Amino acid sequence: MKALSGADPKSWVFQWYTHWVRGDSDKLIELTNFFGDADNPAKDLANLMWSSCQPHGSGMSPYNFLPWHRACLHYFEEIVRHVSGVKEFNLPYWDYTVDGVLPEEFRRPGDPLWGVLYVDERRASVNTGASITTASVNLNALRNPGYYESATRLGFNNEIDGGIHGAVHVNVGTTQNMGSVDFAGRDPIFWLHHCNIDRLWAAWNQAGRANPTDAGWTDVKHVFADKDGNRVEATNGKVSNLTDVGYSYDTLPPVPSAQAAELTVIAQAVQPLARNAETVKLGQDVTTASLAPLSPAATATLGALGDARLLLIMDGVTASAQPGTVFDVYGKVGSRSPDKGVYLGSVNFFDAVPLGQQAAKPKRLVFDVTDALGQANVQLTQIDVFTYYFVPVDPVAAGSDPVIQRVELVRETAPSGG
Repeated sequence: MKALSGADPKSWVFQWYTHWVRGDSDKLIELTNFFGDADNPAKDLANLMWSSCQPHGSGMSPYNFLPWHRACLHYFEEIVRHVSGVKEFNLPYWDYTVDGVLPEEFRRPGDPLWGVLYVDERRASVNTGASITTASVNLNALRNPGYYESATRLGFNNEIDGGIHGAVHVNVGTTQNMGSVDFAGRDPIFWLHHCNIDRLWAAWNQAGRANPTDAGWTDVKHVFADKDGNRVEATNGKVSNLTDVGYSYDTLPPVPSAQAAELTVIAQAVQPLARNAETVKLGQDVTTASLAPLSPAATATLGALGDARLLLIMDGVTASAQPGTVFDVYGKVGSRSPDKGVYLGSVNFFDAVPLGQQAAKPKRLVFDVTDALGQANVQLTQIDVFTYYFVPVDPVAAGSDPVIQRVELVRETAPSGG
């Protein structure tokens, strides 16, 4: 595939560009580079396919993230079989929640068989066998009972996209590789990563969680190339069931049950308790976000939490360039150091930076603070719920300017009998 011209839909470059065209060029330039000024069917197909990864483009729906990538994997796998002549080839997945070390086959530069899978632009530590599994590489999204976003909850699709999916991209690559939307498809590990994300979707479905059935989602069309390089269309609905796509996974991770409050997210009562007064600007050092109670009753409300849930909501997560790290978020516990508090979740900026001529698309994240407290066996009275620490896991790229516009603590209550 790498030996084929980028004008061939079955080539590595053409498939990379389907995700997004390289960031040191642009789509029009690359179309001219490979096809010249004359029109032809392959150029028309490239114009439709290139830079079509959902949901990064302007006007794209975030809810197409999972089905677009599943369809992309399906047709890519068929092309690999056709080009290689290995009819039994199946795309493998990388289960980094079990083993975060990049598979050895991807770490052999110059190897006559496996060397083609090596990419120098990854993090040096990743290419030498360091694990990418940090706190941010977790399966928390599997507990989300709904596909769509609600007033407070992200929904499974958005949570897996903005969470473990983005964190793995950042933990593996640089801005010339997996760490950036426009170079991610360049790395062969991209396909194994997305196979695992697809596998998590399959696990979520097997647990009885339902995909959307409205025509506004099921009828959305995406254009790809088949094994012969010809145009083919796939709809969200066509690929939402693995049986219809024609493949399955050998094992699926267990999916935890949702709590009662999470099952009633459509009809929940939401009470904002506190929020930040100034933009949270993240940097090399630990950043402290102090929230101001919105009313004198906020503190008293926390003391009588009962069956309610505490959610930490972050809106306006953007950066002027990829920071090259995730930021772990901790709740303050007594006099403990920031990274010894209660781990609540992680913030990554994989898809929250400018892309080509597009401005950064603000990202939204939601952490269930109540669950984190229970898992850490910390009583609510022991934590300062108005103070949060943002701790960079790796050095922050100069000039990236990562910020969070709004940090808000809300109380979510299930309706009576919910």
